[in-house]
Amino acid sequence: MRFQTHFKCKVKSVTIKNVYNSGTFSFEPSVGWIVNTTGDGVKSNYTVSFGDGMVFEKNSFITSGENTMMLIPQALPTDAMVEMVCCPYVRKTMCSCPKRYSLQVCE
Repeated sequence: MRFQTHFKCKVKSVTIKNVYNSGTFSFEPSVGWIVNTTGDGVKSNYTVSFGDGMVFEKNSFITSGENTMMLIPQALPTDAMVEMVCCPYVRKTMCSCPKRYSLQVCE
């Protein structure tokens, strides 16, 4: 999974929230991944953190290389979301407080 900025910003973290955290792979024809969707603790959050923040130029990939996120292929739960905590630049000056941008799964 890769995430891309659409404006210059100092990113503190990117989190994928409420996604299924386990499954098995079957080599049987037309089966593939079987995701565990029942029981306690079947969802998790996964974060790539950049400490005090890392500056990314407009249209840069935030999560790539050693920060690439990988998930078990799955139909996302309706409460799954991606959250990016960043400080956007306005008129070439970085805003002082971090802002949270969340994207939620739409049906």
